[in-house]
Amino acid sequence: MQGAKVVNFRKGNVIYREGFPAEGVFLVCRGSIKLTTVGESGAERIASFAICGELFGLDCMFPEPVRYFSAVAREPAQAAFLSTAHFHKALHSRPELLWKVSLMINEMFHRADRDKLAISGSRVRKRIESVLIDLGQRAKHSEGAGKPAFARLSQRELAETLGVPEETVCRELRAIKSDKSAGLQTMLGDGFNRTRIA
Repeated sequence: MQGAKVVNFRKGNVIYREGFPAEGVFLVCRGSIKLTTVGESGAERIASFAICGELFGLDCMFPEPVRYFSAVAREPAQAAFLSTAHFHKALHSRPELLWKVSLMINEMFHRADRDKLAISGSRVRKRIESVLIDLGQRAKHSEGAGKPAFARLSQRELAETLGVPEETVCRELRAIKSDKSAGLQTMLGDGFNRTRIA
């Protein structure tokens, strides 16, 4: 894409911080990125992940372009950065790109609504299943496009995503793995391996 700058990140590199000006978008070319926010208690919480082939940093499109999350490489990663001006120009000149971005934004809002419902009314196991199914499906889609799968998700990352203690996640994962009739393993199929838990 014209105007894009490819950037390599080491595991743990901070790409941008919450509250800073949003100056453009990123497309994940390799690896994965976690998007985090600091809650009212001061604890960091994982809000989402961006995997290979996905955009992140779309907050540059809002009227007040400020980063709503911090972005951190959760493994060695590569991303193409496109300034807001170049991104707008690309959207105007390529209708198919505008359509893809619209679909991605729609999916992000749908996922946020689903997560909000899960947090408000579900048990931890159901919330874990929801996260693993979502990541498994996204990894399968990414692999279908010839891109590497999502890297291992640590129990700590899963706990931070759900806002629960790591011990709770560990206990629920053991229960899911030991339940041979678990619907999660059936629904995910190979995706269960794609969203391996470290």
